[in-house]
Amino acid sequence: MPVAMGRTWCVAIALLLTGAFATKIADMDQGAEFTKCFTIDDWNTKTADDDLTLGDRDANGCCAEGYLPGVKLYSQYFGAQVVCGVEDDGSIGSFSSSSSNDVKTCDYKKCYVMKIADKITCTDDAVPLLNGCCGAKDSRTFTSDCMSYDYTQSSGTAGANADAEYCLTYHKNYGTIGNSGTNDATDDVADGKFQVDKFYAYAPCASGGSGGDTGNTGGGGTGTNTVNSCNVGIKTSYSGCSGWTDTDTFAETACAAGWGYDKCYTYEYSTTASGCTTSVATGGCSYASMDCSVLETTWKTYDGFACTDCSEDNCNTKGGGGGGGSDEADSTPKLAFASAVGLATLAAAMLA
Repeated sequence: MPVAMGRTWCVAIALLLTGAFATKIADMDQGAEFTKCFTIDDWNTKTADDDLTLGDRDANGCCAEGYLPGVKLYSQYFGAQVVCGVEDDGSIGSFSSSSSNDVKTCDYKKCYVMKIADKITCTDDAVPLLNGCCGAKDSRTFTSDCMSYDYTQSSGTAGANADAEYCLTYHKNYGTIGNSGTNDATDDVADGKFQVDKFYAYAPCASGGSGGDTGNTGGGGTGTNTVNSCNVGIKTSYSGCSGWTDTDTFAETACAAGWGYDKCYTYEYSTTASGCTTSVATGGCSYASMDCSVLETTWKTYDGFACTDCSEDNCNTKGGGGGGGSDEADSTPKLAFASAVGLATLAAAMLA
């Protein structure tokens, strides 16, 4: 047998043994359940339009060594284009693996196709990768309006863990654009598919102003701003967590003109999982239909939530008592629940 032919047969046999086959994410239905596994190289380097080598999971739910199922869905952020850890009710569950007598068992929960390349903006009109990133690690090429976090997730497999790169993105003016989707996770999964348009997330990078239940398209609408600038950003800090770095994107930011903004707001919460406590503060421009009194109505059943709003430029805090701040009466907390856990669905907490 010629050498070239021999190599071809070897590759074919290897693919058959792993149950691997080639396909494209672009050819799959939006929101479809995904039960295969990616090679690490495909995940970190290819787009939804590229041919991929996909493998089957074994009888214990694990991808083969060198393969991964996607990455865990991250609350309130658009990220990778195949997301896992999703429960039947749309909530984000565990993403785990265990070993007994040298046999690995994996529980990725449900994984879904989330084709969101059109929501991510890369320089030179480049196409985002499957992992939600623009360009290679250490040289990402997001546009200036596209803010990002660059993470790595270790996923259990039948062998050694697989390290998957992924990026989370949001528009730098998310505070004035408003969130997309709805803030009720129970509508995120319907008829066996993930409803991408229902997923509650910070404004995507390509957004010009889509609004969710508390977004900016449904409240002030038009009018003269009486507040023209607020502390806008997200501050995230970690305690008892391994490998996570505190981040802070807060900056004095002009509120979009003509929306009738009359307040600045900051809401804060913490969540703890497996001994890792994540504390998050989010700030932006506001008006009556999305101020703290509205957030209280929406989120009052959740523990650990606190919100302040105020009516002077840059009067809201930057989280943890930092930043600017007004002494006027309406800048005092509207909410201050005792517990500091349990709001993974509210904002950008990472669940281990």
